[in-house]
Amino acid sequence: MIRSVTTAVALCLLNSGATLAEPRILAYGDSNTWGWIPSEAGFPTTRYPDSVRWPGVMEAALEESLKNVTVIVDGLSGRTVNTGYTEAQNGIAGEAFAGLEDIRATVAAALPLDLVVVMLGTNDARSDLSVDPKAVGADVIKLVEEIRSLDGGVATTYSTPSVLVVAPPAIGDTSATPISAITQGSQERSRAVAASILAAGGAADIDVFDAGEVVTIDSIDGVHMTAPMHGALGRALADLAAVMLVTDQ
Repeated sequence: MIRSVTTAVALCLLNSGATLAEPRILAYGDSNTWGWIPSEAGFPTTRYPDSVRWPGVMEAALEESLKNVTVIVDGLSGRTVNTGYTEAQNGIAGEAFAGLEDIRATVAAALPLDLVVVMLGTNDARSDLSVDPKAVGADVIKLVEEIRSLDGGVATTYSTPSVLVVAPPAIGDTSATPISAITQGSQERSRAVAASILAAGGAADIDVFDAGEVVTIDSIDGVHMTAPMHGALGRALADLAAVMLVTDQ
């Protein structure tokens, strides 16, 4: 099911009297979930404070309506849906960057959870990885299935969380940045990746949201979100998460 902010707001109004006991959410993604601050040099960088990153914005917005919300953040710069790197990155094994490799352990470690929000696909559009955009959508479905089949984690009785997949916003202009060498043609590929995720999610009746509805990447490096972009995405996802937390309980 493709979620929209308009639909979410309407449903929130219908369910405004509902309450939940201390909901827990996992935000799982790449550098745009970690909070990478874009710069002209490209890297190295630091990250935005928790209150600025979209998971923090989402948490603050949900606190206003649902109270006592906890958002756990697992953002790894360079993470893909299902593609490892041929070489280690800063001492981290290349295969460790594939979301499908560690999603089960990550979710199990964070249980109990009511909702997992997944935003991946930007790095799958890198020119040096040669990933077929159509395959990304299929792999996102596999990742969701991994979460849904976890069945309580490691020797626990916790229920399976709901999942919201976020198709990432398209990459912007990187031609004048140091990362241009690995992002040749990535604008078009990133749009194809997002389209693939949305189509696959819709066909599989998985909750998906197009971040491109609220975010356009025009930052200095063409890849990473600015603080206002994080704010826009966090507020939109808070509306969607509120609906899912209430209707899926």
